[in-house]
Amino acid sequence: MEELEVYTIPEVAKMLRVNQATINRLIHLGKIGAYKIGRAYRIPKKEVNRFLDNVYTDASKSKAKKRVSLEGIFNNGNITDKDIDEATKIWTSRELP
Repeated sequence: MEELEVYTIPEVAKMLRVNQATINRLIHLGKIGAYKIGRAYRIPKKEVNRFLDNVYTDASKSKAKKRVSLEGIFNNGNITDKDIDEATKIWTSRELP
């Protein structure tokens, strides 16, 4: 049988720079698989890697909301009804420039 590389909760918490309670919660939620041996958990390296693969976010593909400045729509601080209509249309359509 090949040797299984495992980590303790404090080791995984330190690697991921989170609190140990967070790792406990992730185990109990089934987000990270672990073996319970007595009263202690052992987390296989492959489970840590699987978890990280599942939570990885590519910032370039993020659907985060973009911020918009309406300053460029207005003409030298003179706001017309047309400017307000255009700003409202942009704001409500969520199609930000």
